[in-house]
Amino acid sequence: MTGLAHRGWTLNDYGHHIVHTLRGAGYWSGLIGEQHLSADPEVLGYDRVVDIDTTRVESVVPAAVALLRERPPQPFFLSVGFFETHREYFPSTSIRDSLYSLPPNNLPDTPETRQDMASYKASARSLDQGVGAVLNALDEHNIADDTLVILTTDHGLAFPGAKGTLTDRGIGVLLIMRGPGGFHGGRVSEALVSQIDLFPTICELVGLDRPDFVQGRSILPAMRQDVEEVNDAIFAELTYHAAYEPQRAIRTKRWKYVRRFGERELPVLATSTTGRPRTSSSPPGGAIARCRARRCTTYCSTPPSHTTSPTSRRTAACSRSSRSGWRPGCARPRIRCSTATSTRRRARWSTNPTRCRRRIRTACSDSVRRVPLHPEIQGILDAMNALPEPPAHEVPVAEARAGHIAEAEQLSGEGEPVAEVRDVTVPSPGGGVPVRLLVPEGANGVVAYIHGGGWMMGSIDTFDAPLRRLANASGATVAAIEYRQAPEHASPSALDVCLAAIGSLSAEGGPLAVAGDSAGGNLAAVCARRLRGEVDLRLQALIYPVTDAGLNRPSFREFGTGYGLSAAQVRRIWGLYLDGADGGVPDASPLRAEDLAGVAPAFVITAEADVLRDEGEAYVDALREAGVAVEHVRWPGTIHGFFRWVAAAAVARDAVDAVGARLRAALAVKDVPVA
Repeated sequence: MTGLAHRGWTLNDYGHHIVHTLRGAGYWSGLIGEQHLSADPEVLGYDRVVDIDTTRVESVVPAAVALLRERPPQPFFLSVGFFETHREYFPSTSIRDSLYSLPPNNLPDTPETRQDMASYKASARSLDQGVGAVLNALDEHNIADDTLVILTTDHGLAFPGAKGTLTDRGIGVLLIMRGPGGFHGGRVSEALVSQIDLFPTICELVGLDRPDFVQGRSILPAMRQDVEEVNDAIFAELTYHAAYEPQRAIRTKRWKYVRRFGERELPVLATSTTGRPRTSSSPPGGAIARCRARRCTTYCSTPPSHTTSPTSRRTAACSRSSRSGWRPGCARPRIRCSTATSTRRRARWSTNPTRCRRRIRTACSDSVRRVPLHPEIQGILDAMNALPEPPAHEVPVAEARAGHIAEAEQLSGEGEPVAEVRDVTVPSPGGGVPVRLLVPEGANGVVAYIHGGGWMMGSIDTFDAPLRRLANASGATVAAIEYRQAPEHASPSALDVCLAAIGSLSAEGGPLAVAGDSAGGNLAAVCARRLRGEVDLRLQALIYPVTDAGLNRPSFREFGTGYGLSAAQVRRIWGLYLDGADGGVPDASPLRAEDLAGVAPAFVITAEADVLRDEGEAYVDALREAGVAVEHVRWPGTIHGFFRWVAAAAVARDAVDAVGARLRAALAVKDVPVA
């Protein structure tokens, strides 16, 4: 078959369809729903073709369940085809999916691609429900144990660079089988198989001689664990999908070889509204012109191993040119590859590995703007980046907490003396909560401080040193709240504790302000909104606050690696904190609150080279738009976390003193606006 049936293509001989082979063994056959083999399904040879309105789940499932309820003649072969997950996808109704659904790793991570992936998930859920309904029908009629169920699809995800290509994203599809012949027990096989192996597998399972025209090999030996592999290589081909783009591919465990044929010099773009494929006529910046496909352009790559981490699963491609190691016109390219000695190492590439890697590094370094850091901050960052693997986002929570304690001892120090330190307990939902009162000489007012640490680490002990300095600088009693942390206590436990603690502090009388850094800044901002009209907060001091679970602003990409707190860490801590809850609600993402009018005046610090910088500054803009008095400082040459490093960096001490000065002024006189 050269192309799809709905574009006018047909099989050379429909007598080769498996239903004809099975009919010779006494099998009845039926077709319900989607198929790509013929515009007229009657020519395929099924004993019964069920007529339905659409091939979507809502039409296919009732027809399949009804047919099984009729008890079709046994043995039977039933093809149940769903339109899902073709495009157009179902609109996503999950805010969480829209925020957190990362697109395939060959696509840019933007709000639009996340929304598109969320819509794909909505379609996949519909498909899952449809498949489940068919399985339930088999169970209901007591034929599940004797029925081989094969779940697969004909191409990869309907995303750019996947469907319609011969990359692993295009031809790597799900194959799930359940039933007799060893297909049970939840086992996963790493054997290299192709869909053409299903025909001979079914023949062997039911005891039929394989027809001479059938290619492929039975996978039953691998299922019986008699062998590890049934194929040394598999083959794939593409001639006409949206346009004539002939390609052939060989895939082994180690290599993927794709060869393109034809004279097209420009890539085919999306189908136009007329239904005819369009080609690019003006390549932007000459990028496409440099990549024009010559006749028999050759690509070679190593398929990603199952041992490779998701963040490193990329496929490299090298075009044959006069500068490469390919021999023009040669049927077998010269492949040079150094065998990796560790599964953690990425494969090396021919044709000229040194040149290829150098080009990649140059391109990356040119695209990233390096921010000059304060010398003391740079020294701390260098020490962080020199730490051995694993990366911080892979460290178990207990070890991360221990590391945070060690960091505080080294970078925060013991702290300066205050007039009094008193540990008290305040009531809150679920029991009393520890609060440490750091009282300076001549204290005036109280600052409820909520510490950072990604809602999962940090404590009133690890933040003791910077908060002692803050108490002396502000002239106010700093009340450090020991809220309950994730993952043991997911959202909204921490928020509930902080709201209760601030309420108790307010009941004591006297001027009150709230402050917090990072995740604590998030909680402080939410508390300020939740308590407006109930508690007279003179100021909310927010230090590089977390304000949005969207994780898609420019600083999230610009400073996502190499600047301390990484994008991967932020994703992890959000996951631990929410534990499946909706991150788009204002109590989790204060930036998403519809009405911020009337909240306490704010003093906001963001760090120049911080992955969270832009969302913090977006919150500044939102407060100003709501008429809230705000002062904002983007602290130059700093990274996330610098505020607490008072023993190691003068810039940290300066920042603490600046926050203290604003708090002192706000607590001294009622309703003092912040410029």
